[in-house]
Amino acid sequence: MTFDRSRFTQSLTTAEMGRAVTHNEVVLTVDVAALQWARQRDAPHGAVLVADHEAVPRIRLGRPWTGGGHAAAFVVRPDLTVDQEGRLWLAAGLALSRHLGGEVIWPDMIVAGGAGWAVNVTTVLRPGAIDLAVMSFRTPVSKDRAMDLARIANELEVALDLADLIEEYSERCPLIGSEVEVKLVPRGEVVARVVGISESGALRLEMGSGRVGDLPVAEVRTLTTVS
Repeated sequence: MTFDRSRFTQSLTTAEMGRAVTHNEVVLTVDVAALQWARQRDAPHGAVLVADHEAVPRIRLGRPWTGGGHAAAFVVRPDLTVDQEGRLWLAAGLALSRHLGGEVIWPDMIVAGGAGWAVNVTTVLRPGAIDLAVMSFRTPVSKDRAMDLARIANELEVALDLADLIEEYSERCPLIGSEVEVKLVPRGEVVARVVGISESGALRLEMGSGRVGDLPVAEVRTLTTVS
């Protein structure tokens, strides 16, 4: 399905998100292409790269994406410290959850209509801060692709500046209160109860001993609920 750039632009309610747009028929991945655009051609905050086809679609930790659908990636230049990287994952997940009307499965999946869809965040750091980030979205095939992407852009701009980001994300996350098994990067695992989301975007866990700790996205390989 072709991408209607004019309809996309007319459907935006944003100040910056989606205001610069480039459309490619084929890319390796939207994440890589958007990162190259940002670093080599200085794509502005809010720029979005849209692709009709990804040769090797990838999501978090480089895992292959086999769910199909549409793909797009936004360039953001946030005012965040390195320790706040998790907030970008929350904003991406919340934006897609709002658009699809689904639940967010921390850190990178949204479940809606019986199917799972993914977000991914790639960051470039400078000393003590995040220099830029690429936030990508894999979404269902739509008859109105331009309108759907505009809605994601609108939701993403709101989510990135949302004062109660943690509260709303937590309300949409069914993991809160559940017992989970987490396989860690590079190795090891932990079983604990999810008690919340930290201000930095980490998963807050209560261990069997009663000790509470925060688990950043970067330390998680896989996460499953314990039945």
